[in-house]
Amino acid sequence: MKTIEVEVKRDHLELLSKSKKPILAVAELVWNGLDADTDEVDISFDRNELFAIDSIMVSDNGHGIRMDEAEDAFKNLGGSWKRSKGTTRKLKRLLHGRRGKGRFRAFSLGRMIEWETWYENNGKIITYKITGSREEIGKFQIGDEVGSDRTRTGTRVKITKIEQNFPSLEREKAIDEITEQLALYMSEYPDIKIKYDGKYIDWDEIKELKKDFDPLEVELTDGSKVIAELSVVEWKRLKGTRRLFLCGKDGFTYEDIPPGIHAPGFEFTAYIKSDLIRKMDEEGTLSLGDMHQDLKRVLDAVRDKLKEYFRERSLYVAGKVVDEWKKENIYPYKDEPKDIIESTERKVFDICALHMNRYVPDFGSAPPKSRSLSFQLLKHAIETSPTAVRRIFIEVLELPEEKQEELAKILETISLSALMNLAKTVTNRLQFINGLEQIVGDKTVAKHIKERSHLQHIIENELWIFGEHYAFCSPRGGDITLKNVLTAHLSLMGRPELAPSIEPKKLNDIPDLCLYQQYLYGREDEYENLVIELKKPKDKLNEDHLAQIKKYARAVATDPLFDKEKTKWTFYLVSTDYDEAVKNECNQQDRKYGQVFVVKNYEIWVKRWGDIIQEAKGRLEFVKKQMDYSVKSNEEGFEYLRKKHGEYLPSEILVGK
Repeated sequence: MKTIEVEVKRDHLELLSKSKKPILAVAELVWNGLDADTDEVDISFDRNELFAIDSIMVSDNGHGIRMDEAEDAFKNLGGSWKRSKGTTRKLKRLLHGRRGKGRFRAFSLGRMIEWETWYENNGKIITYKITGSREEIGKFQIGDEVGSDRTRTGTRVKITKIEQNFPSLEREKAIDEITEQLALYMSEYPDIKIKYDGKYIDWDEIKELKKDFDPLEVELTDGSKVIAELSVVEWKRLKGTRRLFLCGKDGFTYEDIPPGIHAPGFEFTAYIKSDLIRKMDEEGTLSLGDMHQDLKRVLDAVRDKLKEYFRERSLYVAGKVVDEWKKENIYPYKDEPKDIIESTERKVFDICALHMNRYVPDFGSAPPKSRSLSFQLLKHAIETSPTAVRRIFIEVLELPEEKQEELAKILETISLSALMNLAKTVTNRLQFINGLEQIVGDKTVAKHIKERSHLQHIIENELWIFGEHYAFCSPRGGDITLKNVLTAHLSLMGRPELAPSIEPKKLNDIPDLCLYQQYLYGREDEYENLVIELKKPKDKLNEDHLAQIKKYARAVATDPLFDKEKTKWTFYLVSTDYDEAVKNECNQQDRKYGQVFVVKNYEIWVKRWGDIIQEAKGRLEFVKKQMDYSVKSNEEGFEYLRKKHGEYLPSEILVGK
């Protein structure tokens, strides 16, 4: 019997003996057995009459601890033979424990630890014991060697004087956690057997699939490069498991952190293997995580790869489930999507339906008719009010709270509802442009269109055609005189008390539309007013029309109540075409085409509907290309006008169409 003392300060050893997770201390002892070339490790428990754990045993059939190595192994913080080796002695498997920390972490489980080991010496099996206590954590007693009648080598670690119960060591939960720890190793060496509390861990029973990625080369802050290997294991049974393990190049886990990605519906563990992680653990900087710039670069590269992988996996899994629904004839979409709106709606539906199938109790086992009805209701909600979908899942389907948040994050992240609204808006506008072209450009149609009773009312509801930044400023319905326009302007300026001072005779002319814009840049109290005079599409603009719009402009601009510093007035004269005289006015030197008059505070433009429509198309062109959408026929554009503005279209056109 001899006593040895570890040549490390006691406070460091005590720190090692305070493992936050009991199962990790057990896993360290398993690693010791694996490093000893074992092919089977048995974790077992003795329990008292109250079923509390009295002792923990971790046994292996490895090569044991030779007496001539024991003193070095326990005296120094790390086994000396492991430090100089990269693989195990006999089977040449990768070594993991090289610093001997595992034996001290075992003291987090109990106050007393006994190592009983059997090794071969000159064809005979020799055995002895090593004991240690938490009270004297830096000291170990090494017993005398004796012969043994055992036929196999190995080591058994027994932990006793357990002071607390460890619910996390109970079978299912512990098996899941220890499987996470050993996943890479077990996939590399599938013949190894691990028995936990009388039950063998079945790797294939727990694992859904394992994916190894091509090595990632990451540039560090000093310009050097490091290789990071990434593996992902998807689990069948490990619910709520989403972790990222930081491993050395050999696959030994030093730390685990949240993965930092959103992968709904997948239970997985990702493993990063890199020599950088081992070095950081030795330096004591691994716990810094993303605050360490070099590690952050590695983690960013890994997370990008994981996001890409789970996007592809989501599409694959969703496709398989949707195919099953189609076979059952309960999927509510029968044909291929016609445009981006239907395509986007279907993506929203698939995500929500998969959540319904996965998380709503008993949904998957419900009769086909019941699921079909649920799908129809969900489809209707998405088409009519995408924002109401979450409410349906909360109040009607009672989706678990954590899954409600998950679904909300998905919809917010990919902005499908916003995309659908944008797609519908752009599609409606493209259809409106097509319909407008017909009623102002087709002579057989245009002859029936009047400026006040038809065009004005339609345009009031489609003001975006002149620019997104305008809003209607005068009361709708009835004729609006310039006096009313100026009164509205004074109200916007915050000076309504001046309205009674307006001279009515000068401002009794009636423009068709008045729009305004309050500038949101520069000074907040700056304004632009747009006054539009519409003419029948069949009317060709002439000098009389031009004189009329100039009269409007002078009447407003010369009125003493018109603000000359903060307000700009723009006047549009609009029809389908103009005569030669007006054309000449539009084509003046040093002015944009169509600008017939300009001073500091007001300007006058002549606009053809073709010009306005072309400008509106230009504003929509980028989104149109991204949507890969176009109005397929004139009928489609006119149908939009009929549905949206039918009450303002002449009966001759409605009947004709």
